[in-house]
Amino acid sequence: MNLPINTAMSTDGTIHAFEGARGLAALAVALFHFGLGEPAIVRIPAGYLFVDLFFVLSGFLICATYAQRLGAPGGLPLFLVRRVGRLLPLLLVATAAYVAVLDAGVLVHRLLEPDRPAPPLMLPAPTELLAVLTMSHALGLFDRAILNYASWSISTEFYAYLVFALLCLLMRGRARLFAFALAALAAWAVSAWASVRLRQCLHWGGCFDLTFDFGYWRCLAGFFLGALLSQLRPRAPPWRRPDLVLGAMQGLALAALLAMFLLVRHWPALGLAAPLLFGLLLLSLCADRGPLAVLLGAEALQVLGRHSYSVYLMHPVILLVWNPWRPDETGGLDKLLFLCGYVALVCWVAGWTFRLVEEPMRRRFNRYAAQRFGSRVPASVGQTPAL
Repeated sequence: MNLPINTAMSTDGTIHAFEGARGLAALAVALFHFGLGEPAIVRIPAGYLFVDLFFVLSGFLICATYAQRLGAPGGLPLFLVRRVGRLLPLLLVATAAYVAVLDAGVLVHRLLEPDRPAPPLMLPAPTELLAVLTMSHALGLFDRAILNYASWSISTEFYAYLVFALLCLLMRGRARLFAFALAALAAWAVSAWASVRLRQCLHWGGCFDLTFDFGYWRCLAGFFLGALLSQLRPRAPPWRRPDLVLGAMQGLALAALLAMFLLVRHWPALGLAAPLLFGLLLLSLCADRGPLAVLLGAEALQVLGRHSYSVYLMHPVILLVWNPWRPDETGGLDKLLFLCGYVALVCWVAGWTFRLVEEPMRRRFNRYAAQRFGSRVPASVGQTPAL
């Protein structure tokens, strides 16, 4: 007997399949950056594309929770305070930790090997500090990724929230859907143009690998695609055997994604399809049912998903400490242990930063927002944060 599909969030505000998918994506990004070190221990082909899953997922969840509430009195300031509380505290901690650990390594190098040249200390300029504090550091203001290099996506996502809120305030119904679709398509077109024409990605590879310069457009493309899918997803099953159909949809979406990651090295243009393929995957998972949803709902992946923001922002700090001990080309067991140690350390540190920074600061900002602007907006998005 098949039960009707429920596309709403669970009572605790979490779509468990989304939570597990986010956790795996954050770990994949951490492994991608780990694989860039030498000697090579693991390779995640085009692992940078997992960031686009965060963008699509964020647009889906933010739209599902806030699209109909932003027009209410106090809706906009409450929304923005909650978003700042979700993103900024850990961003500041992770950035400060990155600078401190990097400079500590330079000082140790100078102390132990005074006769050998050492890189200069990383002393953030006032403009860099101000940009991080305002989360504007990846809006094309700099000619490089500054400080914690993974944080560029946090900057772009916060300003995607602003555009989303503005569209929700100004438009309703079909006009809003059209605006979401137009924003997604226009941003994707700019991202594709920057990848193909400026970066020459069809020749060099790295299509859609846009960060500090055109990363905002990349974020908008994924975010508004997710928002559009959130509004267009079926509220009731249009088929008689939903479990069977969901299983087929999830299998096809997963197969398409695997094909993209396996073939993108030979056909770089496939990377341009990442937001759409991730969107189709999330659409097949939003009912929180089906075989893939069951796998993603495993408790270990739920924990990883809850800690995914910390995994994402803290793994560059861990790499600064871990990479100097990287084993040489020989010894497969040594490499495996080194990899497992990295993953374990990232997860352990993420657990602590989640408990000490993320969760308490999120609750404080949410409490302030509720007291100052009203509490009609639920806490669900805070419990299912996107990167």
